[in-house]
Amino acid sequence: MVAPVALICCGNRLDPRDDLGPRVYDLLLRQALPAGVELLDGALAGLDLMYWLEGRRLVVLVDALADEAGGAGGVRLYDGAELAAMAGNYGHGAGLAYLAAMAPRVLDPAPTIRLLGAAPAPGAERTLARAALEMVHAG
Repeated sequence: MVAPVALICCGNRLDPRDDLGPRVYDLLLRQALPAGVELLDGALAGLDLMYWLEGRRLVVLVDALADEAGGAGGVRLYDGAELAAMAGNYGHGAGLAYLAAMAPRVLDPAPTIRLLGAAPAPGAERTLARAALEMVHAG
């Protein structure tokens, strides 16, 4: 049975400008997660993550954002519609934005999608991990 909530951390472990998601994944991997939450390493999968959205009620994506999006050390939350509207101008080849745009067209029912992001900064992974846990606890 698929967990109703997926927490998917995205990014490139080999690029310090884009390794925030994988660092959050590593941090959360060592913690007990609430029942019904599955933690996934989304790496650079982008649109290929569609498979992991199927059957979910809520999907929380975690990724690094440009400095202007999250501010130094600040967390920025996008809902699925905001993320989908970025298709074509979001980094990483627009993978996550296209994922959010296509999910309602392909999945029935489509999950609620949220993107939590922050600018890469020292300690940002702890702030982002806390925000992600708060979001999945709230449901």
